Amino acid sequence: MRFIIVTICFMPLFTLAQGDYRNGFIIKTNGDSIGGFVDYRADKFSTKICLFKFKRGQKKIKFKPEELKGYGFINDKYHESREVMIDGKNKELVFMEILVKGTMSLLKYNELYFIEKDSLFLLPENTNEVVRQGFVKTNLKYVGILNYALSDCNL
Repeated sequence: MRFIIVTICFMPLFTLAQGDYRNGFIIKTNGDSIGGFVDYRADKFSTKICLFKFKRGQKKIKFKPEELKGYGFINDKYHESREVMIDGKNKELVFMEILVKGTMSLLKYNELYFIEKDSLFLLPENTNEVVRQGFVKTNLKYVGILNYALSDCNL
């Protein structure tokens, strides 16, 4: 009976250790891309490391942002290595999710959004402010920044 209880208690740890490896690729710093299986991790972990396997059942290889240009999943998310100011003082090399790539790109780092045109800019977060009882005003500062950044486009 104790064995069954112990097994049930530790089972979630074994399933978490497995990882969720999906069809994907890595892009090395020299531009070479290699297909394989990439661990589909939560945002917090996907910014610091990329776990990669050439084939299912093989040993995983851990890559840091300074070791890759990027990584992604077939028909899904794509991350690129970027240097970003995290706490307002220190720059750090991290993997950022590329939401839109073009003349102006939209990137995501954890819960923060950035635009990249000539350089990387942090978009301010939406904030809700109670104006009166029952009325909430949403601050959309990022709209003005996007309008300015896109002002040279012929829309």
